[in-house]
Amino acid sequence: MANTGAVFPQTAASVSETPWVNDTWQNPGNVTANDTAYATIVAPTYDANDDSYKLRATNFNFSVIPDNSTINGITVVCGGVKWVAGTASIGLLQLVNNGTPIGNNKYSTVQAVTSSDVNYTKGSTSDLWNATLTAAIVKSSTFGVDFGMIANSANTDVSINYITMAIEYTPPAPQTYNAYPVDSFTATDTIFRTIGKVLSETSAFTDATLSTVGKSLLESTTYTDTLAVLIESVLLDSAIFTDTFEAVVEKEFTDTIGFSDELTFELILASNIMLRAIKGSALTQAEIDGNLTYLNSTKLEYTPIGINE
Repeated sequence: MANTGAVFPQTAASVSETPWVNDTWQNPGNVTANDTAYATIVAPTYDANDDSYKLRATNFNFSVIPDNSTINGITVVCGGVKWVAGTASIGLLQLVNNGTPIGNNKYSTVQAVTSSDVNYTKGSTSDLWNATLTAAIVKSSTFGVDFGMIANSANTDVSINYITMAIEYTPPAPQTYNAYPVDSFTATDTIFRTIGKVLSETSAFTDATLSTVGKSLLESTTYTDTLAVLIESVLLDSAIFTDTFEAVVEKEFTDTIGFSDELTFELILASNIMLRAIKGSALTQAEIDGNLTYLNSTKLEYTPIGINE
């Protein structure tokens, strides 16, 4: 798991929403930093049982959280909260997403404050506030938290210095690209990432793309046993294999390169390896013979002796 650490909001506003409609916050944007500037309510009308407006802090910029991460918990700190005159309590701390409150109000039971700056913390690394949260939600600029206070006496004045939020999350498992190890041939990480990753992530396979990729690979690289296996492995890993696709693969191999007895041997070997990988077990002699018959019926007229898988 990982943690964002305490992050300040980039925006904050005073929002009137029932029942938080009696007195607005002055300078709500002051909660975006821990300094000597406070968001305040100093209205003479802020009296006993009056609710403040919602102080809505959003846009926390959690871009550090990878997409598709699992959100495990949220911790919010309301820093430097106090009454300056009269007496007051915290009555609201609730997550908000795109203007809609979500989850539980952490101060459904009010918290009396004092005349001294005190930091109040709610949540934990495993507390989701009874909300359904995703990486996309918490990374949105409209995700945040609503804070509200209640006056307990006449002519109350209150203030808050800052708000921070920290998110505990589990990054998604890294995507892996698996080659098909056949006999003694294994694709290396470097080659596989440069070829297999590009093939599987950047294009849908069509006759045209296959022709371009296959021609480039075969014309620009020395053809070896290892490369034969690598190319077949990449193709198998990066496309849904069908009979049609198999025919296209074989056609592109035979149409885009010049032939020699050695190269023909390699093509047949690669073809057998491909079929073995699809099947998931060793080929029978009948299957090997059938594959050779297929290749000879398309382009190959050479029948090497002693080819196994």
